[in-house]
Amino acid sequence: MMCQDANILAQLSLFRYIAACGCNGGTVHVSWDVATLHLYKNDFENFAKVLEQNWLNSELTGTPFNIWIGTVGILLKLEDYRLLLGLVREAITGLETLPQTRCERMLAALN
Repeated sequence: MMCQDANILAQLSLFRYIAACGCNGGTVHVSWDVATLHLYKNDFENFAKVLEQNWLNSELTGTPFNIWIGTVGILLKLEDYRLLLGLVREAITGLETLPQTRCERMLAALN
């Protein structure tokens, strides 16, 4: 379940988007059709790097891409991989300018 304070960073459709919140030190929610991954901010940044490297190193033969995040695998057609990569690129930019969430403001007020 996604945090109530999550901000949409990038969106292709109702079921394909990336959102982020300040919970747990920064959580990024990657939703793709029926699956949603909840990643810590640094894990999402690593995920983005892996997507970029795979894209740059691939021969783009049109064969599906297998993406593994721990024990979870996603099989994407070339076009879907390209769409996901574009979504991730947009989200990375938005992640750097994310405003403080209600949780972060409350924590800051306590300190």
